[in-house]
Amino acid sequence: MKISDISKIMDIAEASRTAGHNFVPCFRALAGVGKSQGVQQWAAAKGYTIYDLRAALLDSTDILGLPFYDAAKGTTVFAPPDILPQDDGKKYVLFIDEINRGTTAVMNAFMQLLTDRRIGIRYKLPDSCLMVAAINPDTDGYEVNSMDDAVISRLIMVDIDFDLQELIAYARKVGWSSTITDYLSTGVWKFTGKKDEQGVLVNPRSWGCLNAADAGGAPNNPATYSIICQSILGKRLGAEFWTFATQERPITLGQLTSEFNKYNGNFGAMPLGAKLTAMCTTGGKGYRGDLVSLLEGEILQAFTNKTAPTDDLIYELLMVFPADITVNLLKNWCAAKSPSKDPEQLRSAAEGIRRKYPKLAGKVSSGVRA
Repeated sequence: MKISDISKIMDIAEASRTAGHNFVPCFRALAGVGKSQGVQQWAAAKGYTIYDLRAALLDSTDILGLPFYDAAKGTTVFAPPDILPQDDGKKYVLFIDEINRGTTAVMNAFMQLLTDRRIGIRYKLPDSCLMVAAINPDTDGYEVNSMDDAVISRLIMVDIDFDLQELIAYARKVGWSSTITDYLSTGVWKFTGKKDEQGVLVNPRSWGCLNAADAGGAPNNPATYSIICQSILGKRLGAEFWTFATQERPITLGQLTSEFNKYNGNFGAMPLGAKLTAMCTTGGKGYRGDLVSLLEGEILQAFTNKTAPTDDLIYELLMVFPADITVNLLKNWCAAKSPSKDPEQLRSAAEGIRRKYPKLAGKVSSGVRA
C-alpha cells in the first residue's frame, strides 16, 4: 500500500469503531516515508485531535499511572495519566508512534488498552476514540524491540511502501521548491532505505529538510548551499543535486510535453527541441551528456509508471538522442507496450513502431552496427 492508502484504512477504523468494534491498524514502513504524517493529515481532515504517544519516551507507569494512598479507602490506588484522552465529548485519535521502540514493559502496559480500551478500573478510553500505531520494521538499521505475538495479535499490520510519484505530487501540492521537485521528477534518485557509503540515509524526510533550507534562502549562497546539500543528502548525491540546482538545469519531460502540445506536435519548431538537439550532438559546443542522461532516466521512469507522453513525442526524442540511448529507450518502449513481456507481444510492439516510424528503424540499425 501507499501513503495515500492510509486514509482508506483509517476510514475503516472509524467505521468499525462507530459500529462498536475495535480495529487498530499499525502502519509499518521504513523511516522517513511519511506514515506518521499520513495519520496526522487524516485526523486533521476528519476533525480529530491526536494524542501522540512516542513509546520510546515512555515508562510503563506513564501508561498504568502512579499509585497513591487513598486514606478514605485505606488502599493504594492508581492515578490515571493525563497523557491519555479524556471523555469530554471531543473526537480523539490515540496514536502510539513507534510502539516497538518502547521497552517490553511499555508494550505490555499497552496490551489491555489495545484489547479492552481501558487500564485497570480507573481509566476507560472514550467510546469514540480511535487507536492507531506505527512502527519501523524489525530489520537491520533500526534499534527496535521485538514484538511478541500477544502484542502483534492486537494490531492490524499494514505495510506501507514508498512511491516516488506520490512524493512528487505531495511536494508540489504543499509548495516545495521547484528545484527539488524537478530533480525528483528525473527519477535519478531512488529510495533504497539503506545508508550510502558515508553512512547517510536519504529518505523523503531528507528532501523535506532540504526544502526547509531552500525556504530559508540557502540557495542564495552557493558555497554554503553546497555544504547543506552534502550534509543532508551525503557527499555524492549532495554534490550531484547542487550541480543540478546551481548550474544549467536539464530539460524535463513535462516541459517537452507541454511545448510539444503548444506547437501542435511540430518538434522542429520547438525552442526546447533545438536546445535538446544541441545537448545531444556529440562533439558539439552545446553537448551535455549528463543532462541528457537525466532526461533518459525520466523517460524510463515514465515507461515504468505508465505516464509516458504520446508516441509521436517519444519518436521525436528518440530521433534526437545519441544512438546508444535511442536503442535503450526503444527496448523499454516496446516493453511498456507489452506488459506481459510475452515474446510475441514484444515482437508485435516492435513491428508496430517500425511500421509507424520507419526512419527510427534506420537510426537504430546504424546505432547497433556502430
